[in-house]
Amino acid sequence: METWIKIEDCKHGGVYEVDARNFSLAAYNSEIKSFIGIRYKFGSTFLDEEEHWDIGAPHGTVKPIRFIQMLPEGLPPVEIIKKEDSRTGEEIRYIKGEGTIGSYVDKNGEVVDFKYVKHVANTALFNFLKNFKP
Repeated sequence: METWIKIEDCKHGGVYEVDARNFSLAAYNSEIKSFIGIRYKFGSTFLDEEEHWDIGAPHGTVKPIRFIQMLPEGLPPVEIIKKEDSRTGEEIRYIKGEGTIGSYVDKNGEVVDFKYVKHVANTALFNFLKNFKP
C-alpha cells in the first residue's frame, strides 16, 4: 500500500523527501499547499513549485515521504522573495483588481507596466536545498 504524509500533517517550512515530478527534496509552504524544490530543465536549475498530492488531479503532484527537518530560522519556503521594477530596482506590490486582472504598483502607487516586473528568486533557499546534507 502506498503511503505519504497527508497535507494536514505537513509543517510550514519543513524539509521533506518527496516523490514528485521534478524533484526529490523540497520545503513545504502551507499557505499555498505546495512544495518548493530545485528543478532541472533544458540545462538550467531553478526553484519550482508543485502542489501536494492531496489537492487532487491534475495539479497535486507531490507525495511527501519523510520529514527531515525544519528550514533554518528566517528562511522562507517561497520560490520568489519579492518583485521589483526592473528599471529602478524598487520593490513593487500586486493589487487585486476586478475578476482576475490586477496591477503592480510602486511605493508611490504608480502602476508599473508588467514588462518591467522582475521576479527576485529566493537564492538562499536554492543554495540551502542544493547543498543540503541530512
